[in-house]
Amino acid sequence: MSFSQQVIPMSTNEGLFPDDVDFLSNPHDAMLNIIDNYGAGTYFDYPQQLDKIKSLLVDDSLSIADSELTKLTKVKKIILDAGGIYEYNYFKCAFTFNGKGLYYRKLAGSQRQSGYVYRKDDSHLLFIGGSTVNDDPLTTYDVDNSVVGLLYKKSSADYVMLCHENNHHYILLFSK
Repeated sequence: MSFSQQVIPMSTNEGLFPDDVDFLSNPHDAMLNIIDNYGAGTYFDYPQQLDKIKSLLVDDSLSIADSELTKLTKVKKIILDAGGIYEYNYFKCAFTFNGKGLYYRKLAGSQRQSGYVYRKDDSHLLFIGGSTVNDDPLTTYDVDNSVVGLLYKKSSADYVMLCHENNHHYILLFSK
C-alpha cells in the first residue's frame, strides 16, 4: 500500500482527546491566538522571530509528494507559550515506511516525538503520536504525552508541522 492510499485509522472525532480534536480543527488559529496575547515583556530569541513565525502560520501550503517526506532528515522545534517563543537547533529525524504506514521520529535531542503520519489531502498531513524525553522508550498516542500535528509544505525547502501536546503548542520545521 502506498502512503497516498493510507487511511487514518480513526476519525478526528473518535479516538482522539477532545483538546486534540479542537486543535486539529484549526491549528493555525490556535497558534495565532497565543501570539495575539503577547505583550511588551514577551521573550523572543531574535528581533525578527515573531514575523518569521507569523509567516509560517499562513496556510499557503503546496502539494507534498510521498517521496519528499523520506528525504527530510533534520527537524527544529519552536515552542510558543505565554512567555514567548523559544527556538532550538536542528536535530536528526527520519520519515520511514514500515508495515503500518509512514512513521516519523526524531532521532536526536532530548525531546523526541514519534508516530504515524496520515494524508489529509494533497497538501496537508496529520501526525498522531507521542513524545518522550532523553532515553525514555517511545510511546504511542493514547498516553499523557500524546501529540497531534498538521504537516504542510511552504516551499521546496520549508516543511512545517503545527503541534499540540498536553496544552503545549510548538512548531516543527523540517529540512533535508
